[in-house]
Amino acid sequence: YLLWLMGREDHVKVDSLLTRLFARIGDWQPRMGNDADRIRITEAIREVATQLGTTPARLDNALWQFESRRKADSHA
Repeated sequence: YLLWLMGREDHVKVDSLLTRLFARIGDWQPRMGNDADRIRITEAIREVATQLGTTPARLDNALWQFESRRKADSHA
């Protein structure tokens, strides 16, 4: 997040929320801390960001916020 605030629009931070999101929407179960899974998620976010005309960091943040709200709503 700090890198994004510093202007690193190409940065993607694969954390537990993004891993959980990809596990839910994909046909595979990414594992936290697994480099190959982290790379696969990062590449997917970068590709989709390009297709949407945004930056990877902005898409990462939007997906993180979406998943964060989803988690909060499930506890309400």
